[in-house]
Amino acid sequence: MLSELPLVLEPVDGESGPGYCLRAVGSNRLTLHWLRRSAGMVYGRPMDARFALELSWILGCKHDWLANALPERGAIRGGDYVRYGGHMFLFRNQLRLRHPQICPQCVHHENLCRISWDLSLVTCCLQHGCTLVDACSHCRAPLRWDRPSIGVCNCGRPFAAKASSLPASKAALLAAALLEGCVEEGLNRAGALWLGLPSWLRAVGLSGLLCVLQAFGSRTKAFEPCSPAIMTRARPTAYWVEVVARAVERLQAIQEESIETLQRLEPVISKALLQQLAFRSPAEYDRQVGAYLLSKLYGERLDGCLDGKLPQYSQIDLFGWPYAQ
Repeated sequence: MLSELPLVLEPVDGESGPGYCLRAVGSNRLTLHWLRRSAGMVYGRPMDARFALELSWILGCKHDWLANALPERGAIRGGDYVRYGGHMFLFRNQLRLRHPQICPQCVHHENLCRISWDLSLVTCCLQHGCTLVDACSHCRAPLRWDRPSIGVCNCGRPFAAKASSLPASKAALLAAALLEGCVEEGLNRAGALWLGLPSWLRAVGLSGLLCVLQAFGSRTKAFEPCSPAIMTRARPTAYWVEVVARAVERLQAIQEESIETLQRLEPVISKALLQQLAFRSPAEYDRQVGAYLLSKLYGERLDGCLDGKLPQYSQIDLFGWPYAQ
């Protein structure tokens, strides 16, 4: 039987959906396990938008907000996706739905988790300039949503405000600024040129930007094999810090929009991830970015190759692109 919480909290702008659920039940001295059981959810599963009606009634928040703030799984063009925060994510490991990361200083002072922290490639806090942490500084165990409260680990120790988080690199800060801007719909597109990134990146959406960063940064060396798990396996924050560093360095190397420079990077760019971007992205421009990179790097032309079964790929307009000549 559903029962409302006695103490009702309002969501904060930019707050993570699962983080809000944890903050609300923690303030009432309850747990996410209790919340899932009360809403009829399976034990141990991440918070799910399919149960937003039940959860919003228990928590006392608006249903529309919670349905948008919780993950919802689906399928698109032959593959799975996750819709979260109003955005579509093509790869499961682009989100940290089971193993969150936090900024200890934000958690200590504000007692909330930001939605941008749930993106794997956001590896630092812009406010404090530090790398996010995904393990307790006391017990060393990976963080979980199922913990006593926002600021307390399962071991019972509070997260220290000055936990062992490292200063963020310039690449991490740049990627975090662009990704957080996409999440909050306030991205300064002109900033990409000023920061030395290719001009075509300015109009790419959140899903496309994540795919491009992964494609350019996942390989550590030339012709390194790419496992299918590259799109699904959860990785620690330290792994994504390195991916972001390689991606930003390689993207900045082609800021002069030289086709020769781009082609020299071909051995270290993941073809499989670009194919996913070209065929499965929900945004037309993002698909064009994937198709364009495939054509210039590997000589693959997608226009007309699908015999009209998917008309959005039958004619790809690259007129006006920086490398189109």
